[in-house]
Amino acid sequence: MLQVSGLSTVYPTTRGDVQAVRGVDLTLREGDVLAIVGESGCGKSATLLSIMRLVPYPGRVVAGSVVFEGRDLMSLGPREMREVRGRDIAMVFQDPMTTLNPAFRVGDQIAESLRVHGFLPGFPASLTRRSRMREREMVIDLMRQVGIPSPETRHLEYPHQFSGGMQQRILIAIALACKPKILLADEPTTALDVTIQAQVLDLMREINQTTGTAIVLVTHDLAVAAEFCREVAVMYAGQIVEQGPIDAVLEDPMHPYTQGLLRSIPRLGERKPLTPIMGEVPDLAALGPGCSFAPRCEVRRPCCDISQPELVTLEGHRLVRCHVRGGNASGRPGAGHRATGDQ
Repeated sequence: MLQVSGLSTVYPTTRGDVQAVRGVDLTLREGDVLAIVGESGCGKSATLLSIMRLVPYPGRVVAGSVVFEGRDLMSLGPREMREVRGRDIAMVFQDPMTTLNPAFRVGDQIAESLRVHGFLPGFPASLTRRSRMREREMVIDLMRQVGIPSPETRHLEYPHQFSGGMQQRILIAIALACKPKILLADEPTTALDVTIQAQVLDLMREINQTTGTAIVLVTHDLAVAAEFCREVAVMYAGQIVEQGPIDAVLEDPMHPYTQGLLRSIPRLGERKPLTPIMGEVPDLAALGPGCSFAPRCEVRRPCCDISQPELVTLEGHRLVRCHVRGGNASGRPGAGHRATGDQ
């Protein structure tokens, strides 16, 4: 359904280009649920914005392709891309308080997507009484689907009259208005308490199971990824460093960065101290020729400072970007083989 190949995005600065996304490859099929995890600033949100071609200026996508059902989204004009957004590929943004317009009622903001993509004829000035009633019915039904109580009256309210969890549900309602085939969710549970977080995840799981909508979930919470997703891609410094079935990656992580992430998570009932990942994240405007994780890596080898490791495929459909774990610690081809866009 969606094939992302070699996607690269930069943000120009006075110190040079910040390489926010570096050669990301992803494959998404109907009904897939994929998590993208990693620490803040690793390129998770930038990847989703690049797929949607919503990278804020002066950032720009400099390489790669995003093929959706045979069409490369990078080659579409602004009008054609606008038809894809919301209708075929929808996005739930990270912060509902800054995404929703405080000057408009939530019902109007949900209805806007329906109007733009032809689910309702015309704009408010040209809507007939009958179409206005149909619009109201569709908005109320969407709000009811995402679990907002009393939608018959609450669609007339403004964003500030809703809690953070309810605002997040409104964003999901907007994203689902046109029944998209792919839903990109950028940390939809951020700043929500655990009860509301569970409700939002249950809602997205139901959407996936009943409609077959493929979901890409960006999160920094590995527990959320483990509960909700079937596959996980671990990002570091703008690249995918490990990918595979969620259970396999969490039970037997292969990349040193994934291992470090798991060691730094507190576990219920354990009193032993946490083990942080030593060192600092690299400067994405001044990356060296070698592995970006090498300065913080416990299994670092001389070749790690010389050449960038490729993303290779290992047994069990596991992908890993590491000279040591990928069987290439000597700098020569090893047990793995380079991943292609079909994997």
